[in-house]
Amino acid sequence: MLPAVTNVFTTTFDESLKKLVQPAGLVPASLLVLLNLVAIYPSLARVSGPVAAFNDLDDLWKALVVTVIVLVVGYLVSSFSATTARIATGELWHGSKLYGALTTGATARRTALCAEAAEAAPESAGPCVGETSSVAPGEKLTETQRNARLYEIYTRYPSPDGVGPTAFGNILAATSDALWTGYRIDLTATWSQMRDVLAADPAREKALADVDAAKVDLDTLLNVAMVAVLFAFQGLVIFVALGDFSFLPWAILGVVLGYVAYRAACQKAITWGDGVQAAYDLYRDKLREALGVRKTTDFQEQSELWENSRRSPSTRARVARSICVAARSICASARAAALGGGIVIAVSRSASARTAVTDRTGAMWRTAMRTP
Repeated sequence: MLPAVTNVFTTTFDESLKKLVQPAGLVPASLLVLLNLVAIYPSLARVSGPVAAFNDLDDLWKALVVTVIVLVVGYLVSSFSATTARIATGELWHGSKLYGALTTGATARRTALCAEAAEAAPESAGPCVGETSSVAPGEKLTETQRNARLYEIYTRYPSPDGVGPTAFGNILAATSDALWTGYRIDLTATWSQMRDVLAADPAREKALADVDAAKVDLDTLLNVAMVAVLFAFQGLVIFVALGDFSFLPWAILGVVLGYVAYRAACQKAITWGDGVQAAYDLYRDKLREALGVRKTTDFQEQSELWENSRRSPSTRARVARSICVAARSICASARAAALGGGIVIAVSRSASARTAVTDRTGAMWRTAMRTP
Protein backbone atom coordinates (compact mmCIF):
# COMPACT_ATOMS: atom_id res chain seq x y z
CA MET A 1 0.00 0.00 0.00
CA LEU A 2 2.74 2.47 1.00
CA PRO A 3 4.65 2.13 -2.31
CA ALA A 4 1.42 2.76 -4.21
CA VAL A 5 0.63 5.84 -2.14
CA THR A 6 4.18 7.09 -2.56
CA ASN A 7 3.90 6.58 -6.31
CA VAL A 8 0.71 8.67 -6.42
CA PHE A 9 2.31 11.59 -4.58
CA THR A 10 5.52 11.32 -6.59
CA THR A 11 3.61 11.36 -9.88
CA THR A 12 1.52 14.33 -8.74
CA PHE A 13 4.62 16.24 -7.66
CA ASP A 14 6.45 15.47 -10.90
CA GLU A 15 3.53 16.65 -13.01
CA SER A 16 3.20 19.85 -10.97
CA LEU A 17 6.93 20.48 -11.26
CA LYS A 18 6.81 20.07 -15.03
CA LYS A 19 4.12 22.73 -15.24
CA LEU A 20 6.50 25.25 -13.72
CA VAL A 21 8.95 24.98 -16.62
CA GLN A 22 6.69 24.25 -19.57
CA PRO A 23 7.20 26.74 -22.44
CA ALA A 24 3.43 27.06 -22.79
CA GLY A 25 3.35 28.61 -19.31
CA LEU A 26 6.81 30.06 -18.82
CA VAL A 27 6.96 32.14 -22.03
CA PRO A 28 3.57 33.86 -21.58
CA ALA A 29 4.26 34.43 -17.87
CA SER A 30 7.64 36.02 -18.62
CA LEU A 31 6.03 38.27 -21.22
CA LEU A 32 3.28 39.36 -18.83
CA VAL A 33 5.73 40.13 -16.01
CA LEU A 34 8.06 41.97 -18.40
CA LEU A 35 5.23 44.14 -19.74
CA ASN A 36 4.16 44.95 -16.19
CA LEU A 37 7.71 45.89 -15.19
CA VAL A 38 8.14 48.16 -18.19
CA ALA A 39 4.68 49.74 -18.48
CA ILE A 40 2.87 49.55 -15.15
CA TYR A 41 5.42 49.14 -12.38
CA PRO A 42 7.00 52.64 -12.66
CA SER A 43 3.64 54.39 -12.26
CA LEU A 44 2.33 52.13 -9.49
CA ALA A 45 5.55 52.58 -7.51
CA ARG A 46 4.51 56.19 -6.86
CA VAL A 47 1.04 55.40 -5.50
CA SER A 48 1.19 51.85 -4.10
CA GLY A 49 2.89 50.96 -0.82
CA PRO A 50 3.72 47.29 -1.62
CA VAL A 51 5.15 48.23 -5.02
CA ALA A 52 7.21 51.00 -3.43
CA ALA A 53 8.51 48.50 -0.85
CA PHE A 54 9.57 46.20 -3.67
CA ASN A 55 11.49 49.10 -5.17
CA ASP A 56 13.54 49.37 -1.96
CA LEU A 57 14.75 45.76 -2.11
CA ASP A 58 18.26 44.79 -3.14
CA ASP A 59 18.69 43.74 -6.77
CA LEU A 60 19.24 40.11 -5.76
CA TRP A 61 15.95 40.02 -3.84
CA LYS A 62 14.18 41.76 -6.69
CA ALA A 63 15.43 39.11 -9.11
CA LEU A 64 14.31 36.36 -6.73
CA VAL A 65 10.83 37.85 -6.28
CA VAL A 66 10.40 38.33 -10.03
CA THR A 67 11.52 34.73 -10.68
CA VAL A 68 9.01 33.38 -8.17
CA ILE A 69 6.24 35.50 -9.69
CA VAL A 70 7.11 34.24 -13.20
CA LEU A 71 7.04 30.61 -12.04
CA VAL A 72 3.74 31.00 -10.20
CA VAL A 73 2.09 32.85 -13.08
CA GLY A 74 3.47 30.28 -15.52
CA TYR A 75 1.99 27.47 -13.45
CA LEU A 76 -1.40 29.19 -13.43
CA VAL A 77 -1.26 29.83 -17.17
CA SER A 78 -0.43 26.16 -17.83
CA SER A 79 -3.21 25.04 -15.50
CA PHE A 80 -5.76 27.17 -17.35
CA SER A 81 -4.55 26.22 -20.84
CA ALA A 82 -7.59 24.00 -21.43
CA THR A 83 -9.93 26.82 -20.42
CA THR A 84 -8.06 29.20 -22.72
CA ALA A 85 -8.51 26.76 -25.60
CA ARG A 86 -12.22 26.43 -24.85
CA ILE A 87 -12.55 30.21 -24.98
CA ALA A 88 -10.63 30.33 -28.27
CA THR A 89 -12.85 27.68 -29.85
CA GLY A 90 -16.07 29.31 -28.61
CA GLU A 91 -17.10 26.38 -26.43
CA LEU A 92 -17.37 28.46 -23.25
CA TRP A 93 -19.68 31.02 -24.81
CA HIS A 94 -21.79 28.66 -26.89
CA GLY A 95 -25.37 29.81 -27.19
CA SER A 96 -24.62 33.54 -26.97
CA LYS A 97 -25.72 35.99 -29.66
CA LEU A 98 -22.09 36.66 -30.53
CA TYR A 99 -21.53 32.93 -31.06
CA GLY A 100 -24.41 32.78 -33.52
CA ALA A 101 -23.35 35.89 -35.41
CA LEU A 102 -19.73 34.77 -35.79
CA THR A 103 -20.79 31.27 -36.83
CA THR A 104 -23.03 32.72 -39.53
CA GLY A 105 -20.12 34.80 -40.83
CA ALA A 106 -17.72 31.84 -40.84
CA THR A 107 -20.28 29.72 -42.69
CA ALA A 108 -20.71 32.44 -45.29
CA ARG A 109 -16.95 32.66 -45.84
CA ARG A 110 -16.72 28.89 -46.28
CA THR A 111 -19.64 28.93 -48.75
CA ALA A 112 -17.98 31.69 -50.79
CA LEU A 113 -14.70 29.75 -51.00
CA CYS A 114 -16.52 26.58 -52.01
CA ALA A 115 -18.51 28.40 -54.64
CA GLU A 116 -15.42 29.86 -56.23
CA ALA A 117 -13.69 26.48 -56.32
CA ALA A 118 -16.78 24.80 -57.76
CA GLU A 119 -17.09 27.47 -60.44
CA ALA A 120 -13.50 26.94 -61.53
CA ALA A 121 -13.77 23.16 -61.83
CA PRO A 122 -17.19 21.67 -60.94
CA GLU A 123 -16.06 18.12 -61.66
CA SER A 124 -13.24 18.22 -59.08
CA ALA A 125 -14.47 20.65 -56.43
CA GLY A 126 -14.25 18.11 -53.62
CA PRO A 127 -16.58 19.11 -50.78
CA CYS A 128 -17.79 22.10 -52.78
CA VAL A 129 -19.85 20.21 -55.36
CA GLY A 130 -23.31 21.74 -55.58
CA GLU A 131 -22.37 25.11 -54.05
CA THR A 132 -23.76 28.23 -55.68
CA SER A 133 -21.13 30.29 -57.46
CA SER A 134 -20.07 33.64 -56.03
CA VAL A 135 -17.53 34.39 -58.74
CA ALA A 136 -18.22 37.62 -60.61
CA PRO A 137 -19.20 37.26 -64.27
CA GLY A 138 -16.17 36.93 -66.44
CA GLU A 139 -13.85 36.19 -63.54
CA LYS A 140 -11.91 32.96 -63.89
CA LEU A 141 -9.76 31.24 -61.29
CA THR A 142 -6.48 29.69 -62.29
CA GLU A 143 -5.64 26.15 -61.22
CA THR A 144 -3.31 27.53 -58.55
CA GLN A 145 -6.00 29.81 -57.16
CA ARG A 146 -8.56 27.00 -57.11
CA ASN A 147 -6.16 24.68 -55.28
CA ALA A 148 -5.40 27.42 -52.77
CA ARG A 149 -9.10 27.82 -52.01
CA LEU A 150 -9.62 24.07 -51.66
CA TYR A 151 -6.62 23.83 -49.31
CA GLU A 152 -8.03 26.66 -47.20
CA ILE A 153 -11.36 24.87 -46.98
CA TYR A 154 -9.80 21.54 -46.04
CA THR A 155 -7.51 23.02 -43.39
CA ARG A 156 -9.62 25.86 -41.96
CA TYR A 157 -13.24 24.67 -42.14
CA PRO A 158 -15.09 21.48 -41.22
CA SER A 159 -18.27 20.39 -42.99
CA PRO A 160 -21.00 23.07 -43.09
CA ASP A 161 -22.92 21.71 -40.10
CA GLY A 162 -19.74 21.74 -37.97
CA VAL A 163 -18.60 25.32 -38.61
CA GLY A 164 -18.05 27.32 -35.43
CA PRO A 165 -17.51 31.00 -34.57
CA THR A 166 -13.71 31.18 -34.39
CA ALA A 167 -10.89 30.45 -36.82
CA PHE A 168 -9.01 28.45 -34.19
CA GLY A 169 -11.99 26.23 -33.40
CA ASN A 170 -12.76 25.64 -37.06
CA ILE A 171 -9.17 24.59 -37.78
CA LEU A 172 -9.24 21.99 -35.00
CA ALA A 173 -12.67 20.81 -36.14
CA ALA A 174 -11.40 20.57 -39.73
CA THR A 175 -8.70 18.10 -38.65
CA SER A 176 -11.21 15.87 -36.90
CA ASP A 177 -13.72 16.23 -39.74
CA ALA A 178 -11.15 15.28 -42.39
CA LEU A 179 -10.35 12.02 -40.58
CA TRP A 180 -14.02 11.21 -40.12
CA THR A 181 -14.92 12.07 -43.72
CA GLY A 182 -11.94 10.24 -45.21
CA TYR A 183 -11.65 7.16 -43.01
CA ARG A 184 -14.59 7.26 -40.55
CA ILE A 185 -12.00 7.47 -37.75
CA ASP A 186 -12.87 9.37 -34.58
CA LEU A 187 -9.84 11.48 -33.67
CA THR A 188 -10.89 12.05 -30.05
CA ALA A 189 -11.37 8.35 -29.38
CA THR A 190 -8.23 7.03 -31.09
CA TRP A 191 -5.52 9.68 -30.79
CA SER A 192 -4.10 8.39 -27.51
CA GLN A 193 -3.72 4.92 -29.04
CA MET A 194 -2.20 6.43 -32.19
CA ARG A 195 0.36 8.21 -30.02
CA ASP A 196 1.31 4.85 -28.51
CA VAL A 197 1.67 3.40 -32.01
CA LEU A 198 3.97 6.23 -33.08
CA ALA A 199 6.04 6.05 -29.90
CA ALA A 200 6.51 2.27 -30.13
CA ASP A 201 8.74 2.41 -33.21
CA PRO A 202 11.86 4.61 -33.50
CA ALA A 203 11.12 5.02 -37.20
CA ARG A 204 7.80 6.69 -36.30
CA GLU A 205 9.01 8.73 -33.35
CA LYS A 206 10.02 11.63 -35.60
CA ALA A 207 6.42 12.02 -36.75
CA LEU A 208 5.23 12.07 -33.14
CA ALA A 209 7.96 14.55 -32.17
CA ASP A 210 6.88 16.91 -34.97
CA VAL A 211 3.24 16.73 -33.88
CA ASP A 212 4.15 17.31 -30.22
CA ALA A 213 6.41 20.24 -31.13
CA ALA A 214 3.59 21.86 -33.10
CA LYS A 215 1.25 21.31 -30.15
CA VAL A 216 3.69 22.98 -27.73
CA ASP A 217 4.05 25.95 -30.09
CA LEU A 218 0.28 26.11 -30.49
CA ASP A 219 -0.33 26.13 -26.72
CA THR A 220 2.41 28.71 -26.16
CA LEU A 221 1.08 31.11 -28.78
CA LEU A 222 -2.50 30.72 -27.57
CA ASN A 223 -1.43 31.45 -23.99
CA VAL A 224 0.61 34.44 -25.19
CA ALA A 225 -2.56 35.77 -26.85
CA MET A 226 -4.44 35.26 -23.59
CA VAL A 227 -1.92 37.10 -21.38
CA ALA A 228 -1.63 39.91 -23.96
CA VAL A 229 -5.37 40.49 -23.81
CA LEU A 230 -5.18 40.25 -20.01
CA PHE A 231 -2.44 42.90 -20.01
CA ALA A 232 -4.56 45.12 -22.27
CA PHE A 233 -7.48 44.81 -19.86
CA GLN A 234 -5.15 45.51 -16.95
CA GLY A 235 -3.83 48.66 -18.63
CA LEU A 236 -7.37 49.80 -19.46
CA VAL A 237 -8.49 49.38 -15.83
CA ILE A 238 -5.51 51.38 -14.54
CA PHE A 239 -6.12 54.02 -17.21
CA VAL A 240 -9.72 54.43 -16.00
CA ALA A 241 -8.80 54.28 -12.29
CA LEU A 242 -5.87 56.72 -12.39
CA GLY A 243 -6.87 58.80 -15.38
CA ASP A 244 -3.35 58.34 -16.76
CA PHE A 245 -3.44 58.44 -20.56
CA SER A 246 0.04 56.92 -20.76
CA PHE A 247 -1.53 53.48 -20.18
CA LEU A 248 -3.81 53.70 -23.20
CA PRO A 249 -1.11 52.96 -25.82
CA TRP A 250 -0.03 49.96 -23.75
CA ALA A 251 -3.60 48.66 -23.72
CA ILE A 252 -3.74 49.03 -27.51
CA LEU A 253 -0.39 47.24 -27.79
CA GLY A 254 -1.77 44.36 -25.72
CA VAL A 255 -4.74 43.97 -28.08
CA VAL A 256 -2.51 44.03 -31.18
CA LEU A 257 -0.05 41.57 -29.65
CA GLY A 258 -2.90 39.27 -28.65
CA TYR A 259 -4.33 39.30 -32.17
CA VAL A 260 -0.96 38.57 -33.77
CA ALA A 261 -0.31 35.71 -31.35
CA TYR A 262 -3.81 34.30 -31.98
CA ARG A 263 -3.33 34.32 -35.75
CA ALA A 264 0.05 32.64 -35.31
CA ALA A 265 -1.62 30.02 -33.10
CA CYS A 266 -4.15 29.37 -35.86
CA GLN A 267 -1.36 28.82 -38.37
CA LYS A 268 0.42 26.48 -35.96
CA ALA A 269 -2.87 24.61 -35.47
CA ILE A 270 -2.88 23.93 -39.23
CA THR A 271 0.65 22.54 -38.95
CA TRP A 272 -0.45 20.33 -36.05
CA GLY A 273 -3.50 19.16 -38.00
CA ASP A 274 -1.41 18.31 -41.06
CA GLY A 275 0.90 16.21 -38.87
CA VAL A 276 -2.00 14.38 -37.24
CA GLN A 277 -3.65 13.62 -40.59
CA ALA A 278 -0.33 12.39 -42.01
CA ALA A 279 0.03 10.03 -39.03
CA TYR A 280 -3.35 8.46 -39.78
CA ASP A 281 -2.69 8.40 -43.52
CA LEU A 282 0.51 6.40 -42.99
CA TYR A 283 -0.06 4.38 -39.83
CA ARG A 284 -3.79 3.71 -39.43
CA ASP A 285 -3.16 0.07 -40.29
CA LYS A 286 -0.70 -0.10 -37.38
CA LEU A 287 -3.41 1.42 -35.19
CA ARG A 288 -5.82 -1.27 -36.32
CA GLU A 289 -3.29 -3.96 -35.35
CA ALA A 290 -2.68 -2.34 -31.96
CA LEU A 291 -6.41 -2.33 -31.25
CA GLY A 292 -6.72 -5.97 -32.27
CA VAL A 293 -9.21 -5.22 -35.03
CA ARG A 294 -9.57 -7.68 -37.88
CA LYS A 295 -8.01 -6.87 -41.23
CA THR A 296 -10.33 -5.61 -43.97
CA THR A 297 -10.35 -6.50 -47.64
CA ASP A 298 -11.17 -3.08 -49.12
CA PHE A 299 -11.38 0.61 -48.24
CA GLN A 300 -15.18 0.63 -47.95
CA GLU A 301 -15.15 -2.22 -45.44
CA GLN A 302 -12.39 -0.48 -43.50
CA SER A 303 -14.43 2.73 -43.25
CA GLU A 304 -17.49 0.80 -42.06
CA LEU A 305 -15.40 -0.94 -39.43
CA TRP A 306 -14.08 2.35 -38.03
CA GLU A 307 -17.55 3.85 -38.12
CA ASN A 308 -18.92 1.00 -36.02
CA SER A 309 -16.63 2.11 -33.21
CA ARG A 310 -18.83 5.04 -32.35
CA ARG A 311 -22.17 4.12 -33.91
CA SER A 312 -23.81 2.61 -30.84
CA PRO A 313 -24.65 4.89 -27.87
CA SER A 314 -24.83 1.84 -25.59
CA THR A 315 -21.29 0.90 -26.60
CA ARG A 316 -20.07 4.39 -25.80
CA ALA A 317 -21.78 4.21 -22.43
CA ARG A 318 -20.09 0.86 -21.68
CA VAL A 319 -16.70 2.34 -22.60
CA ALA A 320 -17.33 5.35 -20.38
CA ARG A 321 -18.41 3.18 -17.44
CA SER A 322 -15.36 0.98 -17.85
CA ILE A 323 -13.02 3.96 -17.95
CA CYS A 324 -14.65 5.50 -14.89
CA VAL A 325 -14.33 2.31 -12.86
CA ALA A 326 -10.66 2.02 -13.75
CA ALA A 327 -9.88 5.64 -12.95
CA ARG A 328 -12.20 5.95 -9.92
CA SER A 329 -13.59 9.14 -11.45
CA ILE A 330 -17.02 10.72 -11.89
CA CYS A 331 -19.04 8.24 -13.93
CA ALA A 332 -22.23 10.21 -14.29
CA SER A 333 -20.59 12.94 -16.40
CA ALA A 334 -18.83 10.41 -18.61
CA ARG A 335 -22.02 8.41 -19.21
CA ALA A 336 -23.92 11.57 -20.12
CA ALA A 337 -21.19 12.67 -22.52
CA ALA A 338 -20.99 9.21 -24.08
CA LEU A 339 -24.74 9.04 -24.69
CA GLY A 340 -24.59 12.53 -26.16
CA GLY A 341 -22.04 11.53 -28.78
CA GLY A 342 -18.67 11.77 -27.10
CA ILE A 343 -16.50 10.09 -24.49
CA VAL A 344 -14.97 11.82 -21.50
CA ILE A 345 -11.83 10.14 -20.25
CA ALA A 346 -11.02 11.29 -16.75
CA VAL A 347 -7.36 10.59 -16.14
CA SER A 348 -6.32 9.77 -12.62
CA ARG A 349 -3.04 11.13 -11.30
CA SER A 350 -2.11 7.65 -10.19
CA ALA A 351 0.22 5.87 -12.62
CA SER A 352 -1.44 2.54 -11.90
CA ALA A 353 -4.89 4.02 -12.57
CA ARG A 354 -3.71 5.49 -15.87
CA THR A 355 -2.43 2.08 -16.91
CA ALA A 356 -5.77 0.54 -16.04
CA VAL A 357 -7.57 3.21 -18.06
CA THR A 358 -5.40 2.53 -21.11
CA ASP A 359 -5.82 -1.24 -20.88
CA ARG A 360 -9.57 -1.10 -20.31
CA THR A 361 -10.08 1.47 -23.08
CA GLY A 362 -8.19 -0.67 -25.58
CA ALA A 363 -10.18 -3.76 -24.65
CA MET A 364 -13.53 -2.01 -24.94
CA TRP A 365 -12.62 -0.41 -28.26
CA ARG A 366 -11.56 -3.80 -29.62
CA THR A 367 -14.96 -5.18 -28.61
CA ALA A 368 -16.79 -2.19 -30.11
CA MET A 369 -14.95 -2.37 -33.39
CA ARG A 370 -15.66 -6.05 -33.83
CA THR A 371 -19.38 -5.38 -33.34
CA PRO A 372 -21.13 -5.31 -36.74
